[in-house]
Amino acid sequence: MSALQSSTVQDSEVAAASLAGQRILVYAPINTAIVDGSAIWLRSICQTLSQMPDTDVDLLSYAAPRDFAEKLSGVSRQWLPSDRLFTGSGISSLAKGTVLPPLAAGDAIAILERLVSYDYLLVRGRAAAHHMATLPDRRAKLMVYLTDIDEDLLWAAPDSPEIAKLAETIEAAALVLCQTRHLAAFIEELSPAATPRISILPPMIPDAFFERAPQTARDTATEAAPRPLRMIYAGKFATAWAIEEMLDAQDALGGEDSPINLHVYGDKFNASSDGFTERVRPRLEAGRGFVWHGAVSRETLQAELASFDIGYAFRHDTLTGSPEISTKLIEYAASGVAPILNRTPAHVAYFGPHYPLYANSTEQLLARLKALVAGEIDPAKALEFARERIEPHRMSNVARRLETIFERAEPLRPHPPRGAVRESLLVVGHDLKFMGDLNAKLFNNTHYRTSHVIWPRFQDGGEAETLAAMKSADLIFCEWALGNAVFCARHKQQDQKLVVRFHRFEMTTDFPQRIDIEKVDMVVTVSNHMAAHFRDVYNWPDDKIRVIPNSIDAAGLDRPKTEWSPFNLGMLGALPSLKRLDLAVDLLDLLTQEDSRFRLHVKSKMPWDLPWLWNSTEANKYYSRLFYRIRNNPRLAHQVQFDPHGPDVARWFQKIGWVLSTSDVESFHLAGIEGMASGAIPLVKERLGANQIFPETQVFKGVEAMAEHVMSTIQEMQDDTASKASPLSFVERSMPMKDLAARFDHMAVMAQWRDLLDKLSD
Repeated sequence: MSALQSSTVQDSEVAAASLAGQRILVYAPINTAIVDGSAIWLRSICQTLSQMPDTDVDLLSYAAPRDFAEKLSGVSRQWLPSDRLFTGSGISSLAKGTVLPPLAAGDAIAILERLVSYDYLLVRGRAAAHHMATLPDRRAKLMVYLTDIDEDLLWAAPDSPEIAKLAETIEAAALVLCQTRHLAAFIEELSPAATPRISILPPMIPDAFFERAPQTARDTATEAAPRPLRMIYAGKFATAWAIEEMLDAQDALGGEDSPINLHVYGDKFNASSDGFTERVRPRLEAGRGFVWHGAVSRETLQAELASFDIGYAFRHDTLTGSPEISTKLIEYAASGVAPILNRTPAHVAYFGPHYPLYANSTEQLLARLKALVAGEIDPAKALEFARERIEPHRMSNVARRLETIFERAEPLRPHPPRGAVRESLLVVGHDLKFMGDLNAKLFNNTHYRTSHVIWPRFQDGGEAETLAAMKSADLIFCEWALGNAVFCARHKQQDQKLVVRFHRFEMTTDFPQRIDIEKVDMVVTVSNHMAAHFRDVYNWPDDKIRVIPNSIDAAGLDRPKTEWSPFNLGMLGALPSLKRLDLAVDLLDLLTQEDSRFRLHVKSKMPWDLPWLWNSTEANKYYSRLFYRIRNNPRLAHQVQFDPHGPDVARWFQKIGWVLSTSDVESFHLAGIEGMASGAIPLVKERLGANQIFPETQVFKGVEAMAEHVMSTIQEMQDDTASKASPLSFVERSMPMKDLAARFDHMAVMAQWRDLLDKLSD
């Protein structure tokens, strides 16, 4: 089969492929015939995705080759724009060399989705992703990889068209992938709705890069025959890539007699109006003091990289604000090649604050090169900090990370066969705000024929609609043990199953006593002390009570802490008064007497946002007095910050070192567990059930004991570092908290729900 026909397959082949494992279609407006960073990414993502178990990867190519299509590793089928399959799709031409911009690609994808039942459509780029997000008949779940987010977009007006398009894309996407945490922060700043969907997909480097033993100048040099330092540049040629500065530096070091052997790889010149190509090409062709190899394959470059000591990655100031990191940098470091690069937040995260080869000006660039020549900087030693941090970029490691990402977004069991009968699930409740995970992971139309009845009040109001919906339900799920549960238990048929989820609020009402427990198949609650209450107070049988905790996104919450996080207390949710914001303020008051660096950050709705609360005389008095105290205490007035309620919890926790759980009563306290998963250390007030959920060492009788613990921990960190309490030393102390929080991760908790529902269905 010729390359230009390879994407046209028989219907039987497509049908067979559509029944196997997980199916992913990849589209990116990238021409793989031009080997640059984006083309390398496209090859890498296809290869990495294919390493996941039972995963089939297809590529919808952006450009149809003019001769032969290269077989890309990991790609099962490569659909080409010139394929006769797309006749009549609206593509203007099916000739060789045809390209598929997003508009035409949307037509092609619609055709492919009718042939192959894809689970995911992976799209790279903001414009392409937005177009696919707006397709009315898209069947596959949309996964977007965003790279083209810049500072201009960050500073755009909130109502600008570009911000609106980005928000629309994120809303439609099942997963939002980006390269670094810094880029994730950019996206979250632009659209807080991205937070629960965002995952990090780092640059993917073939394992072979890591397996080569690098040869450094120190390894091979002898007094009789010292080996010159070897420096490599591989990539495109553009003004912002500081190519002229690289050649100028080589001239300044002696040109033909330079003590650094420079080798240059690549042949792609970016179009520009400043005469860059006309100036640089003759210099490259002259080769004065360096060797220009032109374009080579990635495999050739991979084989030669380990013979170099230094990688040129210095850029103009216009690129230093980028939140991304170059794949080439990771390739350099993996091969033992120390890059010269600009000092940016993204680079510091990999190479550390003390990396000796940062250069933010041409003067610093030349100074670093001279220091290398003089032996004042050892390139191999410079990479010590980066070695551990680049390990996650091994392609095999990224594939395992992708498995986890897909597991979180995929249904928890395989798609049912076509035509299979799924059980009918009815969800009944007045407020479904705690059901986000259940609805997304389990209570969806992949597993059940799901419907909802929302009651207008927790007491009553939805009886007639519920009774009608119950007639066709196999499984009834009551969210809250209130009027809905009383009604459903009364009208449940013998062949139906009824599950009731009990929260703490119900204990303040008389509804639980009115539920006919004989008609209930299972009561689910979030903690052991709640389950004990049901047995003791309501006399409900043990075999009808199941503890399934609330769940968190442990991986999404695990993010680097900011520099001042060890001095930041965090309270997530301060309403109602039983959350005891006053105790959090008491704790801050004690700590600021010892160290003025402490701050209290409160992320919550305000009491006046809830009329029922603000109109309560008692609550109004409580919060008014507390806010008056904060305003009029010099130690507190500028040390308490109220952050708006919103979905950007993971990002907020990056600045929080201590998460507070000062409530008088909690059934579980999800915020405390989320804080632990983020690397914050919990400070928990002693109360019923606290020791069963949080580490005993973090449960305290009062704020005085909390303050003593905080100050002693800070002192220990200062003793360890001999300078200040650093976020790195703080993270080491919080690692056990992360391990404990992992018990409540989405995947572990959803598996418990699946087990329960499967048993009820048997």
